[in-house]
Amino acid sequence: MRIDRPGGFALLEMMVALCIVAIVLVAVYQLHLSTLTASQAARFDIVASMLAQKKLSDLEIRPENRDETGPFFGEFGNDFPGYKWEMTLERVDSAALKGSGHDLRKIELRIIADGQPSTYRIRTYRMIQ
Repeated sequence: MRIDRPGGFALLEMMVALCIVAIVLVAVYQLHLSTLTASQAARFDIVASMLAQKKLSDLEIRPENRDETGPFFGEFGNDFPGYKWEMTLERVDSAALKGSGHDLRKIELRIIADGQPSTYRIRTYRMIQ
């Protein structure tokens, strides 16, 4: 004797399919979240490096504080709201440079953005005359 079942899916089959779909959606969501995080970090690194280059150029153009050690700090204004900078200058005495050694400065610059967990740091040596 044969019992015919009506067409369709059983409850167990539907629950298994729903679990598989949920697992796939969670994995896709985590992948999307990590992509957004990496994109924000990359954007911060690009913008911060350009702002650091701008700040170092400003220092070479207008070296009014070259004999002070700082720290100096400020913001980048309305063009880059939320971005701040901190800089220290340190005189480096070098016997190898002799007379021009008094113009050598060690510069440490930090770029900080609101809402970013990391900071961009750069250390460089420049001749500031």
